Amino acid sequence: MAALDGERAVQYYEYGYAMSPKEICDILEELMTTANWPVYSPFAKLHYGKGLQKGTEQGIEQGIEQGERDAVFEVLRARGLTPTEDEASRINDSTSLDQIKAWLRKSVTVAEVSELFD
Repeated sequence: MAALDGERAVQYYEYGYAMSPKEICDILEELMTTANWPVYSPFAKLHYGKGLQKGTEQGIEQGIEQGERDAVFEVLRARGLTPTEDEASRINDSTSLDQIKAWLRKSVTVAEVSELFD
C-alpha cells in the first residue's frame, strides 16, 4: 500500500476490511472502541502520527476549516460556478475560519466567484 497514491491506498484498506470475515471485523471494531488502540500498519502509523503531532484541538480546528472550505466549493458547484486556480488557491490557503464562513455566506448569492473576495 505504501507504493500506492493516498486515495488508492485507502480504497485497498477499505476493501481488505470489507472482505475480512465477520469475526475479524468484530475484533477490529472492538479494538477501535478502546481508549488506546494499537497502531500496527505503516499507513495508520503515518496518519495517526500526523494527527498526534498537530494536537487534538488544532486538528479539530483544521477539520472545521476544511469542512467550511468544502462547503464553499459545493455551493459554488451547485450554482454552476467554477473558481479559477487562483480563486481556489485563495480559498484553500485561508486559515481564518471567520473569512471562510464569510465566503460561504456570500457563495449563495454571488454571480461570479470573484465577488467572494470583494
